[in-house]
Amino acid sequence: MCRGVACLLAGLAWFGSITILLAQTQNLDRILAVAAGHVIMQSDVRAFMDLRLLGATEGIEDEGIVLTKLIERRLILDEVDRYGVSDPPPAMIEQQLIEVRARFLGSADFQRTLDYSGYTVAHLRQILRDEARQDAYLDDRFSVIRMPSEAQLREYFEANRDEFVQSGRLLSFTRARLLVEQRLVENVRADMIGDWVAGLFRRAEVVRMFSVSPQ
Repeated sequence: MCRGVACLLAGLAWFGSITILLAQTQNLDRILAVAAGHVIMQSDVRAFMDLRLLGATEGIEDEGIVLTKLIERRLILDEVDRYGVSDPPPAMIEQQLIEVRARFLGSADFQRTLDYSGYTVAHLRQILRDEARQDAYLDDRFSVIRMPSEAQLREYFEANRDEFVQSGRLLSFTRARLLVEQRLVENVRADMIGDWVAGLFRRAEVVRMFSVSPQ
């Protein structure tokens, strides 16, 4: 039986051990999903968020949304690998790496974030390489899109007038026509890719192991 200072010190040591154990438990990585045999970890989700990858993940704080994007990415990359899409030029990846670094306050901030994610620069290069291969594949697969009719262009313009403003003034259809066509084609392409990815989901075995905890 301990007394006085010795007992207090023993209690503090026990409390400290429990605190460290709890912290380690909270920091343990875990599998969030398995997509067509590929494991996606919680650390992957956090890394893509912290490094602001996948383009649209910048500013998104919902891990569930990013997890879905990573599952989609993995299924698309399986298709990219199946069709043997070649690697992009190294200079292109180095330029993209420079752009990723520029998102941070400085090299120390970038390295700190990289270290915290558990990734290395080599990992990041591979991610950027895969993203470039994916973009090339999608550009090739969905390059031919039927051009919208004049009636479809006017209908889109009327439904989205607020998108076509210049110097604070709404543009006429005639002046905005090229931009209307560009926006509508982009939307049609995005819908086509979305339908295709939904098909990949239906055909692949995708298992979510845990619901993502809020941050």
